Amino acid sequence: AVFSRRARRNSLRGKVKRLKIAIMQPYFFPYLGYFQLVSSADAFFFYDNLTCSQKWIAQNRILEVNRSPLAITAPVTGYHLASKICEVKVEFDARWKSRFLRKLYFNYKNAAFYTEGIAAVEEALALETDSLSELNIHSASAVARFLGISTGITVITAEQSDQLEKKLERMTLLHEGCEKKVQRILEICAQERADTYINARGGIALYDKAVFAQNGVRLLFNVPRPLAYRQLAQHFTPDLSIIDVLMNCGREGTRALLDRYDLV
Repeated sequence: AVFSRRARRNSLRGKVKRLKIAIMQPYFFPYLGYFQLVSSADAFFFYDNLTCSQKWIAQNRILEVNRSPLAITAPVTGYHLASKICEVKVEFDARWKSRFLRKLYFNYKNAAFYTEGIAAVEEALALETDSLSELNIHSASAVARFLGISTGITVITAEQSDQLEKKLERMTLLHEGCEKKVQRILEICAQERADTYINARGGIALYDKAVFAQNGVRLLFNVPRPLAYRQLAQHFTPDLSIIDVLMNCGREGTRALLDRYDLV
């Protein structure tokens, strides 16, 4: 099926007056904390009209049995950190998919929930596209559905993001004392009539709650609690790709870990 940038519009606009939202770049098979962030919001937005400042856009890590973490990467072409996420292309073909699944087989064939986990990964990789963003959005959305996450998931389209970025360029003091990245969040919150914005833990060093409060938005951070689950290794390695959690914990076990976070 051809992926449509007009993603299913599950935002709660019009159904409730106020809501909690989260906005993230689309990462490649992100870690459990990403899905905890999704599940903690009423509405979650993918935003890809940004430069590739994070390595997690195109790669992540699994566990090589009894060895150090092993990188898994999307088949990107011409990728560099100055590229916009929405512009990065991939060579997504049957050979890459076969090699990717074979790597997972060699490292997780003895995992307790390998059969269940590999089925989820295959569904996540079902989309054929030359866009890294579309690949990441489809795969993350597929995992969220597999886990039964009820949060409304929306893609901010290229047209919408272009309009927003042009508006931000014209701004001077619309949101006094705000950096552009904060203005972007506040504008989306205003459009969605959201009174609460939830950011991942990495935003603690970047965003000021007082600035958001001055603009009528409560800022919260989703901080995952320390956890450990049975892996195919002697020592536990945290923050691996969601693939590692699915293989070792299965659907229900992973669902049980989704609420292991605090909003601070």
